[in-house]
Order: sequence, then C-alpha cells, then structure tokens
Amino acid sequence: MALVWAICFCVCYAGCCASSIGSPLESSLQCSKYHFEEKVLEKLVRLELKMEMYEAKIKTWEDSIPTNLDKIDNAKKQTETFLESMRDILQQEQTRLNGSFHETVENVYLKSESKVKSALDLLSYKIEEYSESQNRRENALELLRSSFRQEQKQFKQEQIRLNDSVQKTVENIHLQLKIKVENVTDSLSIQIGEFENKSENAIDLLKSSFQKEQEQFKQMKIRLNDSFQKTVESISHQAEIKVKNVLDSFSTKIGEYEKRSENALKLLHSTLLQEQQLFNDSLQATVDNIQTETESKVKSMIDSISLKMNEFNKSESKRDNTLELLQSNVLQNQDRFNQSLYLMENYIEDDLKKAIQNLFSRVVVSECKDIVDVKSGIYTVSSLELPTLKLRCEDDKWTVIQKRYNGATEFYRNWEDYENGFGDLNGEFWLGNKIIALLTSIGTHELKINLEDWDGSKRYANFKNFKIDGASDKYRLHISGYSGDAGDGMTEYNGYYFSTYDRDHDTQPHLNCADHVLFKGAWWFYNCWNGNGASLNGKYTSGPSDSMQE
Repeated sequence: MALVWAICFCVCYAGCCASSIGSPLESSLQCSKYHFEEKVLEKLVRLELKMEMYEAKIKTWEDSIPTNLDKIDNAKKQTETFLESMRDILQQEQTRLNGSFHETVENVYLKSESKVKSALDLLSYKIEEYSESQNRRENALELLRSSFRQEQKQFKQEQIRLNDSVQKTVENIHLQLKIKVENVTDSLSIQIGEFENKSENAIDLLKSSFQKEQEQFKQMKIRLNDSFQKTVESISHQAEIKVKNVLDSFSTKIGEYEKRSENALKLLHSTLLQEQQLFNDSLQATVDNIQTETESKVKSMIDSISLKMNEFNKSESKRDNTLELLQSNVLQNQDRFNQSLYLMENYIEDDLKKAIQNLFSRVVVSECKDIVDVKSGIYTVSSLELPTLKLRCEDDKWTVIQKRYNGATEFYRNWEDYENGFGDLNGEFWLGNKIIALLTSIGTHELKINLEDWDGSKRYANFKNFKIDGASDKYRLHISGYSGDAGDGMTEYNGYYFSTYDRDHDTQPHLNCADHVLFKGAWWFYNCWNGNGASLNGKYTSGPSDSMQE
C-alpha cells in the first residue's frame, strides 16, 4: 500500500514538472537545457536505484509471504478451534442456564400457584364461614320474627280475651242489674199489688159495711115506716121525734163513719205515700248502691284492665326495646362482621394482587412506575422475555416510548426496526412495538403526549386507556379517554393496525400511507387523506421538540 502511494506521488511530481516546462513562466528560469537534462538523468538514476531496492524488498516479502501465510493459516485454525470450544462452552452454559432458568420458573410458578391456591382456599373458607354466619343470622332473625309474630298473636288473643272478658263482665253486671231491677220492680209491683188489694179490700169492706148499714137503714126505715104506719096516729109526734132523733143519730153516725172512712182513707193514702216514698227511697238507694258498686267494680275492673294493659304495653315496650336492641346488636354485629369481612377481602385481595404482581413481575417487563424511588433517567430492568431492558423514565412514573426534538434520527424505517426499536435513549428513539405490547399487555395504561411548537408554545394530550396488541395482530392500537389542550388526534386510529413502508396495513387501496411522500414514517394509518389524525413518526420539520410518553 505504501508502495502504491509512493509511485503515485512521484508520477504526480514529474507531471507537475513537465506541465511547468511548457508553461509561459519558463522564460524566467536561468538554467540551460543541458543542465536540465543532466538533472533529470541524475534523478532517473536515483529512481532506478530506489526501484531496485524496492524490488529487492518486494522479493524478500514475496519469499516471506508463504511462511506468513502458513502462520496465518495456523493462527486461523487455532482461532477456529478456540471459537468452536467457546461455542461448545457457551452452548453448555446456555443449556445449563436454560435448565436452571426453567427450574427456577417452575419453582416460582409452583410457589405462586400454591400461594394463590392457599389464598383461594382461605377465601373460599371465609366465604363459607360468611355464608354459614349469614344463614345463622337469617335463622336468628327468622326466629326473632317468629317469636315476635307469636308474641303479637298472643297479645292480640289476650286483647281479644280481655275484651271478651270485659264485655262478658259488663254484660253480666248489666244482666245482674237488670235482674235486680226486675226483682225490685217485681217486688215493688207485688207490694203495690198487695197494697192495692188491701186498699180495695178495705174499700170493699167499707162499701160492704156501708151497704150493710144502708141495708139496715133501709130495713129499719121499712120497719119504721111499718111501725110508723102502724103507730102513726098514736105516736106520730113521738115517732117524728124519734125518727128525727134516729135520723140525727144516724146522720151523726154516718158523718162520723164518713169522717172515720175519710180519715182512714187519708191515713191509708198517707201510709201508701209514705210506703211508696220509702220504697222509692229504698229503690233509689238500692239503685244508687248498685250503680255505685257497679261503677266501683267497673272502675276497679277498668283500672285493673288499664293496669294490665299498661303492664302489657310496658312489657311490649320492653319486648320492642329488647327486640330493637337485639336487632341493633344483630345489625352492629353484622356491620362489624361485614367490615371485618371487607377488610379480610381487601387483605386477601392485596395479597393476591401482590402474589400476582410478583408472579407477573417475573414474566412481564417491569415499568418505570414499578421502580422504587424512580427519578428521571435511564434504568435497566429484566424479565423472562427480555433479560436486560433499558427504559427511559420521566416525571417519576412515565415510561418514554418515543422522543423526537431535532430530527437527527431517521424515523423512515422498516417493520423490523419499529418492532425491535431504534435510536438512543439519551436522544431521539422509538422504544419498539414488541416492548410496548409487552408493557401494555397487563393492567391498564395511560398515554401522555407532550408537544412543543416552533415558537415554544406547549400542548399536551392524555388518554386514559392505551394498549397495542402483539405481532400476531399486527400491533393493533387500542386507545380512548382523551383529555388535554392539544386536540384528539389519536382516537380515530383506535382499532387499526401498524403500518411501515414495507408492511402496508392501512385501508387505503393501492396506496401505502407510511411510504407516501407526505408522511414518510410508520403509524396506525387507515386513511392517508384524513386531516384530523396525528402522525408523530412522520417527516420531521425543524422545530424544538415533540415527545410521546406511556
């Protein structure tokens, strides 16, 4: 190589000298043609000597080349042997690591499965206990309801019985009063009847006596008349005197008899009035006594019934209070049990989540939010799929999946580059569809897009739900829940496949949006001419920055 470089240099130098001779500046040189040829010959001689020296060196090199080639072949064979042995060692180490790795995975899986099974068994046991306790509470509540219904039924029966008893008692009292009044009335009627009979008998006796006297008077009058007729003449004057005397005497007797009869009638009437007044007073006193006694008995009975009702109401109130207290205790116990069960469920759920997270943390790629005390910077995480993975974390929890700010990194790339990722985490980069799919395959993820315009104005767009499917589904996009001030330029791509210039998955016929001159970048295209959608991997125009975070 050095030889070739030297020959070229000499030829160029000679050419320069030759071009200089034929130039108009030659007239200023103060040397003759002879001297010039002499110098040229001298230089040619020197050149020939150097050529001979170079030829000798070349010959020496040619002689040493087979030896060097043999050495190179030996070194190559040794290198191949060493590489083969290293490959064997690497294969053995890889086999050993794979066996250890699979054994570790199986142990972790068995332990996690055992923990999950134990947690599920404990949860099932707690659920059964809760069901049994719920059944016991329902049985106790049903027993309380049955007891309350029985007490209520007994109370109603007792109330009906008391009402019937009171009604019967009142009816009995009313019947007794009626009987007593009827008896008194009958007795009074009998006494009045007897008194009337006695009065009638006395009047009849007086009438009979008066009639007898009158009859005697008539007979006497007849006898007198007869005697008067017989002795009219002789004793007319005496007869008249006697008759007059008899009449006077008879009139006096009749007057006296009438007075006695009148006095007897007055006395009888007074006695009857007194008897009637006494009877009325006695009857009124008896009625008053009966009424007082009845009222007293009824009042006493009502007081007793009221007392019993009050006692029953108090006992019912006590039963109600006891029932309310019991129900309150049951509700409090149920609340405490529900709270304990809720805490236990939360505890079991937390343990299950931790166990599942521990299980998935060995299977799925870790994220920035899973790193303790994470700060903005680059972190190395690991999983079974990706033993070593570097992520850029920002704002304490966000995993950056794309960053562009100066156009230094070309984003017009093929499917494989976008699948595996490209760029520098300290500069512009795309994390890779494979990694993004792994990151979003478990749980719910948000997407945050920060944009900065040429004039320094900033905008942002947040999406509550973000996920992309795996390679078998062409990294289909799932996105929703927009908020922010940058405008929703992503939701319309929801459900569409990822496209690159060598993999066309858009809906535009006979045209690949990712390869079009207006876009020149991969995205979840479906229509090239939709002006509302964003394409953050497209052709970069000068501006401060834009980035997309997950």
